Amino acid sequence: MNNTRQSSGKRHNMRSIDRLSALPDDVICHILSFLETKSSVATSILSRRWRFLWAHVPDLDFGNECRCLGTSFPDIITRVLFLHKVQSINTLCISDTYDCNKHELETWISTAVSRNVKNLEIHLGYKHKLPECLFTCKTLVYLRLNADVGIQIMGLVYLPCLKKLHLYDVQLDGDETLPHLLSGCPMLEEFIIENLMDYDMVRVNISSPTIKRLTVNFVDFSYFEIPGYRGHENRLEINAPSLEYLQLRICLSDFVSAQMLTSLIEADIRLMKNYGVEQEQDYYHVLNFLDSLCNVKCLKLSCAKVVEKGLKNWTEPFQQVPRCLLSHLRIITIDQFGFAEQEFNMVKYILRNAKVVKRMEIYFKHRPMIGLKAKFETLKRILLFERGSETYKLVFY
Repeated sequence: MNNTRQSSGKRHNMRSIDRLSALPDDVICHILSFLETKSSVATSILSRRWRFLWAHVPDLDFGNECRCLGTSFPDIITRVLFLHKVQSINTLCISDTYDCNKHELETWISTAVSRNVKNLEIHLGYKHKLPECLFTCKTLVYLRLNADVGIQIMGLVYLPCLKKLHLYDVQLDGDETLPHLLSGCPMLEEFIIENLMDYDMVRVNISSPTIKRLTVNFVDFSYFEIPGYRGHENRLEINAPSLEYLQLRICLSDFVSAQMLTSLIEADIRLMKNYGVEQEQDYYHVLNFLDSLCNVKCLKLSCAKVVEKGLKNWTEPFQQVPRCLLSHLRIITIDQFGFAEQEFNMVKYILRNAKVVKRMEIYFKHRPMIGLKAKFETLKRILLFERGSETYKLVFY
């Protein structure tokens, strides 16, 4: 009986020990850094020991949950930054601040810059101009800008530590803004730009000697093809000699050009049909672009939208075969294969000229009416195509 009571007492004492509070401050702050700022600040009510620990957490994440605290979202961010004690901010993430004003945004960013911020993510609801101090931050390693952020750079750009730059839905002020921005990033390795549609721009020039990974999604020049716009002057230019990975979503047009991408190993290309453009020879320009991918070993190609929007015939290129097909390409992926005749002809051309390919993967486009029999017939047909490489493996998904 006494043994039972002693055992019960030991369990009670173990439950009453606050092992988390016994940890050193820096360990607790590290744990809190994995929480959103709302949850981190909420720990201040636990005890006097916890009252100001949140103020020493190097990561601040102002997500949508912060809107439930009973005051305006911008006031919450301003107040937390004022009380924050860390002199070196590791990460600052601000989401959906559609109700902030110019002064508040400038205050947040200047505060982050003055505290040596390393990673900065800003998701804005309305169009805002960014303060100039952001573009001379000497500690910034990762910068992500979302949703109607206006980038207008009048002065110096110098981001000596920036390695990753992600731009989504941004508004660039003229053709020279992007080259000016990239020229001030001597350590940049990864660049993503998505949903850039600005009718005032004629040319998007991505030029950097250091970028290794590049993603360009829906920089859509097809709008300029509509009568009344300047058209045909608009183009995407890529000059990145160190590029190793490229993901590109482009229209079927002659607007894309690239210097020889001799370091490129992997490419993911999705072709889209231009709105209002019916020329079936546009894909020749894409083939010329593919010719610049001279050392690519792994190529993923999707042209389902091109087929759907009216490309009726496939005519083999009248110029030379792209060099990557002849000497380097090892893995080819055809995405969204839709069983159209022009798609079969394209696969036939690739297989005949891909001299060193080891594996071709074909992903069928999902269509409920297409069953196993149709897929089996497709497999048999493609297996009869002439092959430039006798050792490749053909895989269907």
